[in-house]
Amino acid sequence: MQRNFARIFEIVKLYQYLFSVVLTVWSFNAMAQITPAPLPNAPGEVSPKPGDNPAARGKILDDSTKQIYGPTTSRYFLEEDVFNNRKTLYTIDTNYVNFHRFSYEFKNNKWYTDLGVMNSALRPLFFEAPQQIGAQLGYDSYTPYTIKPYDVKYYDTKSPFTQAYYVQGGNGQSVLQFDLSRNINSQWNIGLHVERNISRRQIALGAATTRAQRDLGGFWNFVVHTNYHTKDNKYAILAHTNIFEHSIRETGGIYPGTDPVKANWNTFLESPSDAIEMLPAASSRDRRNQVHVYQEYVPVKGFQVYHVGDYTNRFNRFRDNRYLTATTTGFYNNLTDRRLQADTLLAEANYWLLENKFGLKGAYQGFNYRVHLRRRDYQVNQRSRTTVVGADSTYITTVPVVIGGVTYPTTQSFTPSNITLQIT
Repeated sequence: MQRNFARIFEIVKLYQYLFSVVLTVWSFNAMAQITPAPLPNAPGEVSPKPGDNPAARGKILDDSTKQIYGPTTSRYFLEEDVFNNRKTLYTIDTNYVNFHRFSYEFKNNKWYTDLGVMNSALRPLFFEAPQQIGAQLGYDSYTPYTIKPYDVKYYDTKSPFTQAYYVQGGNGQSVLQFDLSRNINSQWNIGLHVERNISRRQIALGAATTRAQRDLGGFWNFVVHTNYHTKDNKYAILAHTNIFEHSIRETGGIYPGTDPVKANWNTFLESPSDAIEMLPAASSRDRRNQVHVYQEYVPVKGFQVYHVGDYTNRFNRFRDNRYLTATTTGFYNNLTDRRLQADTLLAEANYWLLENKFGLKGAYQGFNYRVHLRRRDYQVNQRSRTTVVGADSTYITTVPVVIGGVTYPTTQSFTPSNITLQIT
């Protein structure tokens, strides 16, 4: 009898334990269905106001567990598309096609040729027509490395966008490109582009021990861009500023020694570091600063008013600190006015350009029309100087510069302007 009561008591205790476990699990499940109120001053949240309806609030976007943003949501467009009223958005390039082509000439399918080293002077294989009407400065050996206004990418990103491209080549060659862009809101975007290229000397290294002695040259490209449009898309503005800085050591080619007709190429190929440069201490520098603005307004359908503004400041310099040595190697044989007693040669050019273009464009019954009025104001100041060894005096060359049939001395600056009316 006592055994039966003990067994019944144990069964009751077991049922009590199981009931308490089931009750606990059920209470936790019920609490999990209740959404807690946001904490005051929590990041990204505010304290609920009296009478606030949570159902009327915007839903939280789940971008942690779902792929919402990506290469297809971050796109860019070009100024040419906006000017021609093409609503074209280009997707970000994420493939590896021609990824190994990092130098400029290979990126452009060898339509340009350089001096055999990355970042050296370039020239096109075929004739290229001028891109603009009017007088140009003419120093274009390093122009292909610059970023033109029609090449700037204006982004429309739904999320912050970054892109990096880095190449570490042989003999100190390196390429770095970095892009950053984000939308301030659905109408306004801002971003930047940074590019840095470096290359080292491949010949005549000799006893070079420091990095400065081994470096050949390189350039910087720094672009800050922005674009904005109104909600009704009647007004849009694209703007960017570009800073370009290129500096390089000019070699002038290989000096064959006492026999200029027959150079010992076998010795050169075996030991390029022992070769002799025709310009042992020459360098050049090309600096360009540009501000570009494009804006348009659409008062009525089929009729648009637009404005393009550019301000450019350029500085070019060539300097040879061992002019007399370079004269003996024959590099300056093509100069008619050689000063054999000079030791330093300096040639500089300063140039600024202010250009404004106002126009009308649109479409009428399938016909696209363009009318614009352009004004260009620019100033050029050129000078060249040779310094005599052991003296403080200088020789100022007076070889004139002829532009548009007008002769200007190199020691003076001139500021011509022209107005162009074009209808297309």
